[in-house]
Amino acid sequence: MTIKTKIINKCFSFSNMPSYKLIYFPITALGEPIRFLFSYAGIEFVDERIDLNDWPKIKPNIPFGKAVLEVDGKTIDQSVAVGRYLAKQCGLAGKNDWESLTIDATVDTIHDLRATMPFGKVPMLEVDGKKIDQSVAIFAITWRSNVVLPAKTIGSLWKSMRPLTPYTIYVPVNIARFHYESNEQAKEEKLKAAKETVPYYLERLDAQVKKNGGYFVGSTLTLADLTFVALLDYLNHMMKEDIVEKYENLKQLQKKVEELPAIKSWIEKRPPTIYPN
Repeated sequence: MTIKTKIINKCFSFSNMPSYKLIYFPITALGEPIRFLFSYAGIEFVDERIDLNDWPKIKPNIPFGKAVLEVDGKTIDQSVAVGRYLAKQCGLAGKNDWESLTIDATVDTIHDLRATMPFGKVPMLEVDGKKIDQSVAIFAITWRSNVVLPAKTIGSLWKSMRPLTPYTIYVPVNIARFHYESNEQAKEEKLKAAKETVPYYLERLDAQVKKNGGYFVGSTLTLADLTFVALLDYLNHMMKEDIVEKYENLKQLQKKVEELPAIKSWIEKRPPTIYPN
């Protein structure tokens, strides 16, 4: 299924507007934050939805076997990277380097929630007394700011730090993995483990929103807010419950984002998601 959206654009003049095509599955999940960004920013895009039955035939012809974004005919994968690219184009990536770092770390944490991995993590970066985790975001901002180490040193330090990052410290209880588990006993055990872990995230994310005036970063709408709310449909489906029901600040954030005129319009007109069993 291919859908074209056309609304008032907030990011580009008509003379330099790129041509966008999002190629993803007919579900919300990882494609939805990108669709939210396009919709909020008023960027026209082709929403090409791949039939799940056709994916095995299409996958070998796509870089790294993943759903992609086409920009003026050039392809790129990695949905989180695409989100950050679009956020920078449209002023949703923070007003300074620290906000940008915090947004990146929050988005990474939201995706950790998606995989239900705890985020009491090392390494931790402290800048002027402010602390941030998420090693990938730390290395990205260090590279961009060019204030600590040259590239060669950063590369060698990353090699030595990599085994200490949370990706190897914790074993994820992947939400999708338990949802599609065929063994009912194993499925129940994985669901129980996920339900014990998810509140750990939501409590801290809820507190972050409360601390920042109703948003994740800088008391204003950013990529982090759109990412979180866009993923809720998928997370609620996988967890079989409204995961923010008990978290007032996250509930209010969801309401604010979903009532934005452009987001509300997108939600009303987007094709219904029918998740595979």
